[in-house]
Amino acid sequence: MIKRNTAQKKEILSYIRSVRSHPTAEAVYAEVSKTLPSISLSTVYRNLNSLVDDGYLLRIEVGNEAHYDADVSFHHHVYCRCCRRIFDLFDEELSGTILRSIDPPDFEVESVTLLITGKCASCSGKSNDGYDDRHDDGYDDRHDGGYDDRHDGGYDDRHDGGSCRPEEDMSA
Repeated sequence: MIKRNTAQKKEILSYIRSVRSHPTAEAVYAEVSKTLPSISLSTVYRNLNSLVDDGYLLRIEVGNEAHYDADVSFHHHVYCRCCRRIFDLFDEELSGTILRSIDPPDFEVESVTLLITGKCASCSGKSNDGYDDRHDDGYDDRHDGGYDDRHDGGYDDRHDGGSCRPEEDMSA
């Protein structure tokens, strides 16, 4: 099968590179369809799969939902189970430890994916020290609960608390 670099594929990649916020396919479709109104959601999925296969994007699986990352450098991800945001984590020591500790027989490692799940600084009420805020991820790096104007809708913003609320005593 011949691979083509269509205008649609270029627009999808350009959008994801511009926001750097791990959007879902649905969020990509919502934004790209503003400039390419004839594009379909299935075309977005097909192009995202092609861009991942060709090494231009990373796919981050969180539950049954895929998010996409234009930063294909070796790094990890931290997922907040409360607000459902994904943060990049650049930790050379952790990366080195992982790469040194894995050596499966008869297997050449091409990539390692590490997704750390927990609560972000805003949801846990702690400082966000240790997370890389060097790049523009579309959020206010102070993480004070508000999104900046560049927020692209790539996250589930319902933030209903869900599993992040303390367990209530129902025995009374």
